[in-house]
Amino acid sequence: MAENASIQGWTLLRMIQWSSDYLATRGFENSRLLSERLLAHVLELRRVDLYLQFDRPLTPAELAHYKQLFLRLVAHEPLQYLLGETEFMSLPFAVGPGVLIPRPETELLVEKALERARAVAAREGMVRIIDLGTGTGCIAVSLAKNMPEASLVAVDLSAAALEWAERNSAAHGVSSRVELVEHDFRNSPLSAWRGGFDLAVSNPPYIRSGDWAGLAAEIRDHEPREALLGGEDGLDAYRSLAQMLPMLLKTGGEALIEFGDGMSAAVVAIFKQAGFAGAEFFRDLAGRERLVHLFSPGGDHE
Repeated sequence: MAENASIQGWTLLRMIQWSSDYLATRGFENSRLLSERLLAHVLELRRVDLYLQFDRPLTPAELAHYKQLFLRLVAHEPLQYLLGETEFMSLPFAVGPGVLIPRPETELLVEKALERARAVAAREGMVRIIDLGTGTGCIAVSLAKNMPEASLVAVDLSAAALEWAERNSAAHGVSSRVELVEHDFRNSPLSAWRGGFDLAVSNPPYIRSGDWAGLAAEIRDHEPREALLGGEDGLDAYRSLAQMLPMLLKTGGEALIEFGDGMSAAVVAIFKQAGFAGAEFFRDLAGRERLVHLFSPGGDHE
């Protein structure tokens, strides 16, 4: 921003145009959308409202606040961290440093989990679900919000992530039905959990170690590595889940597990070797296999 420009010269429209051009020249995609969302956040307006008062000048305080956040955006800090929230399943979720940003693709996991959970609740009157690697709590909170019959345990190894999950659980009024537990699911499950769940859900880390350097700077330099890296082949977490889930699930219990592009065959082989039955795949909106539905060893799945 030109330091010698007068404060009065920075109208909303001029700021959007300047910011968009600046970001575009530095390779940012959707530069105008980024600029509009950031400015709307600073001014506490809807995006459409920016254009209803496009010739209004920014105050010195507004300009200073915007400049502070804009410089962080230019340094590739995720927009969601700057805004302090993101949308998932049409619900607002608080996010910030130390927690993985929910991805739209993961909404498929919630949608399919709701279908399976409702089928269990129709038979049993209730359903008990465990979310392994909960992060912001977006999966567990969305399930609880949409299904009063559900009680959940949401597990994460990161205390920082669980602080965000606790905040989101409280914000959506489901804290009484979502138990948050700091635990590494690669370790043995807590004894109280054994055989206690009808359904397990997980979006585990699956980025291959060799792919880390090629990730976008917004991801590589800001989001937590432990929530993304899945080992040399990206499959470490799936091996752990395949060993742990039979101890967690009731006889005939079900699991819905998300995975990365091109990983379906390797993932299902791991679970089949551990005795899991079935292997129904679901595709995301881009047409990629994204999710597998499995039954725990034992029980009648017909």
